Amino acid sequence: PSSAPPADPTPSAPADRTPLLSPGTVRVLHASTTGTSSHLASLLPSLLPPSLGRAHPPPESTSAPRDWWDELLNVDAGDGSRPPVLVVVLPTWTGGTAPAVAGPLLAALHEVASDWRVESKPLKGVRVCVFGIGSSGYSTEETGGWCRPAREMYATLTKKLV
Repeated sequence: PSSAPPADPTPSAPADRTPLLSPGTVRVLHASTTGTSSHLASLLPSLLPPSLGRAHPPPESTSAPRDWWDELLNVDAGDGSRPPVLVVVLPTWTGGTAPAVAGPLLAALHEVASDWRVESKPLKGVRVCVFGIGSSGYSTEETGGWCRPAREMYATLTKKLV
C-alpha cells in the first residue's frame, strides 16, 4: 500500500487559458485531495461581495497545468480601482503538511519569493486570502500548528509578493 496522497479528484484546468489574475476578477484556487477543499472553493464565489469583482468560474486546482512562474510574474493589477483577488483554499494533510497537489503552486511561490532576479513585490496590488482547513490534531509543536501550510503561504504572499 502506498502512503502517497490520492490524486486531486478535480484537476480543473481552464479550457480558455485565461490569465490567472486580471483586474476586476476573483480567482479561487484549491488543493483538494479528498474533495473537501474543492467543495469549499466552489461555494466561496457566491459568498464574496460583488464589489471584489467577478468570480472566474470554476475554482481551479493548484495541480492544473499552468506555468505558475509566468502567471505570478505577469499579473495585470490594472489601475488599482478593481484589483485582482486571489483566494486559495489549502488543506492540511498528513503530519501537518500541505497536500502534494499544492506542490506546483507552493514551489513557484517560494522560488519567486526568493529569486534575486525577481523584482520586489511582483504581485503588488493583488488582494490575497488563504483559507486553511484541516484537523486540529495537527496542532502539535512538532507539526508547526494547526493549518501551518496556509499560514506559511499567506506569510509568503503578504510579506514578499504583494
